[in-house]
Amino acid sequence: MSRKVLPSAFVLSILAAACATPTPPSVTFGSGKQFVPQVADFLDDVGLGPSVAVDAQGTPYISYFGFLAELKEGEIAPTRPIGSPTLPAVLLDSTKDGIWTRGAVAMQASIPNVSVPFGPATVAPVKSITPQSVNGTSLAIDPSGGFHVAWAADTGLWYAESLDTAFSASLLQPMKPRLQRAGPLGSPAVAVTSSGTPWVAFILTTARGQEVTVKTMVAGAWKSDVLETIPRRTGPSQPYRVAATISASGQPVVLYSNGSSVIAAALGGGEEGGWAFSTVESGADGYGLSATTGKDGTIHVSYYAGDQVHAASSKDGTSWQTSTVATVGKGANDAGRSTGIAADDAGTYAEVSGLDLAVPSPTPSAVATSTPATTQCTKTSNGVVDIVAQGIAFDTNCIEASASAPFTIAFDNKDSGIQHNVSVYPSATDLTQPIEQGEIITGPATADYKVPELKSGEYYFHCDVHPTLMNGTLRVK
Repeated sequence: MSRKVLPSAFVLSILAAACATPTPPSVTFGSGKQFVPQVADFLDDVGLGPSVAVDAQGTPYISYFGFLAELKEGEIAPTRPIGSPTLPAVLLDSTKDGIWTRGAVAMQASIPNVSVPFGPATVAPVKSITPQSVNGTSLAIDPSGGFHVAWAADTGLWYAESLDTAFSASLLQPMKPRLQRAGPLGSPAVAVTSSGTPWVAFILTTARGQEVTVKTMVAGAWKSDVLETIPRRTGPSQPYRVAATISASGQPVVLYSNGSSVIAAALGGGEEGGWAFSTVESGADGYGLSATTGKDGTIHVSYYAGDQVHAASSKDGTSWQTSTVATVGKGANDAGRSTGIAADDAGTYAEVSGLDLAVPSPTPSAVATSTPATTQCTKTSNGVVDIVAQGIAFDTNCIEASASAPFTIAFDNKDSGIQHNVSVYPSATDLTQPIEQGEIITGPATADYKVPELKSGEYYFHCDVHPTLMNGTLRVK
């Protein structure tokens, strides 16, 4: 089976700490274009528990936790931009043409008169999460572009689904007492069928053992199945990681470790259409599981096996072929190890230890591309001038209005899921006191901005979110 680095892929790096000095990994990267690293977020304490998914158009999205930074004495907290989510929160980012849109899945409360990208759900218990009390997010995107996000927090396992332009969240598995990071609730995995039905898998430690649990929506209510109860082990009760994907037949496949083997459970292959179990690999501890299904229907899995990273594939979800991808060394933080795997259009795959990979997306260029703005001034008509935002660009870089008469900017943001506005300033160098600062809106949406009467002369306007890409001149005559 051929292996190659995806020709153009979005990459999110996960650093797994270890007490022992790891052996440098031996990985064959193959040929093709280089990865293009980007900083998805940097304000405060962000990026814990990330998950990556790509929609049908090749746009990558990341879910993760965000917390306020712990400041040392005398340090000043970073300024968060207008429209940014309050922290702590379950965050969601996307990038298009090199421009990042940063929003949220769930926040503790809404922000009055502020539109946060992706329409986060209001989940009051988010207020109490800390970096020590959460245990991962999982993101999946259905064929219609809907988002499905699960996360393990101090109060339990949560699931949120985007409905039209906003998220709705529900508590799937409450936890009492509240979860600690190395507590009884493992990191979740989400997979979504072509019809949009979510399947959420996780491991829950109980008095009976570590229960491999799957939840799905049936007739408007959540149904649970316990696939296997793994005997409890000595030491911390941190559960193993699980993975989930959808097979070529449209049924869920859940991958998990029982501590000595990697197991696959496929729905529909058992008695009366129940779960069928198969061994992916015996003797592998299976830390850091990740799974995906290629366009040809082949299921691909990656995981740790001692000091190596292994990959396995199956056409039917029951018979598996395994191979060694890399030798990476050992460390004490076994539970924190992670892998990532994704299939390209040809059905081959790439896997690099310690990296999460998503399916191909356009390689971002150094400068965002967009529709060129008109070079002629757009004049007001009956006291109204139209400005359209599309492709991270205004449709005009010059507007004209009459002196000594107020006018309205009729703004149309056509960029789905991206924030824009129009603000008018005295000049491009005098941005401290805007003449009119339009409300930031998340597209697709429209807004009317009232500009007071101005003296003859030239003024400046831009989008406060993308000022270097979206700007122009206001001429008043």
